Amino acid sequence: MHSSVRRMTDGAMMIAITAALLLINRFSGGTLLYYFLFLLPLPMVFYSSKYGWKASIAVYVALVLLSFILSSPVTVFYVASEAVLGIVYGTGVHDHTAQHKSIILCMSIAVLINVLDTVLIAALLGYDMPAQIAELRQAMEMMTEKTALSIPAHVNLTQMAAEILIVSAILVGILQGYITHVLSRFMLQRLHFNVEKAKPFLAWFPPKWSGYASLGGYLAYNWTLAHPLTNTSVEYAVQGLGMIGYFYLMIFGWFAITLFMVTRLRIHRRFLAGMISILLCFLLPLLIVTVGFLYIAGNLHNTLMKGNFHAA
Repeated sequence: MHSSVRRMTDGAMMIAITAALLLINRFSGGTLLYYFLFLLPLPMVFYSSKYGWKASIAVYVALVLLSFILSSPVTVFYVASEAVLGIVYGTGVHDHTAQHKSIILCMSIAVLINVLDTVLIAALLGYDMPAQIAELRQAMEMMTEKTALSIPAHVNLTQMAAEILIVSAILVGILQGYITHVLSRFMLQRLHFNVEKAKPFLAWFPPKWSGYASLGGYLAYNWTLAHPLTNTSVEYAVQGLGMIGYFYLMIFGWFAITLFMVTRLRIHRRFLAGMISILLCFLLPLLIVTVGFLYIAGNLHNTLMKGNFHAA
């Protein structure tokens, strides 16, 4: 009985905290919304870390219903999506999931949220994505005229502008997922939760299925470049997911090259190894993507880490 009361009290407290953030955002005219995106996952991180995802469903539904009352449709989307992000991270803490898996999953969800916000949600709420891309293209053309730079004839500025928007959404999502991890870890440690100690960065290893999914997304991205879809929103969504896959493979290709330098070439200055790997990402991107796929889906990670964990 006491535990049920405590659970209800904690749930009510998390709802109240979210309501306070929504009211502050409403009184500020919505100007604080994008700052609050980093705070909105935290109530559900706390609750799901303590009680698990099943108990968090009722609190999640209450948060979403509350956001319908206190905020706009755009804010409702952010509350719902950021709360999911919080539940995923908190459930990982509750179930003692390896920390690197929770971080990667949170980054992936945050990227998906940003791509949906940029493409699908914008279309549903009446934002004209083609018009935004056209404006960005005009800005790029004006910049090239003022700086006297020439753009090769084969470069499609419209396609480039669309990719810039999608890449921006991806990078913001990665940053948001990582900041969610940092803030959540800080909060949970302050509240004396049993949080897993951080592992060496190069010891992170994602599930194999994510390598195949990323490769499939990247191939779909290239297919839409050669065979444009009639529905531009769907095309941008497919390309956005494809670019997520591309950057995902690129990141772990960078991991693999850096790990190879540290464990095999014995470059003990990990910063130097990381910078060399970043340079190779720009010079040989397709090679790094291939290495990233082998690192995730093959046994390359285990081969590099075998007997070299402390070196990494």
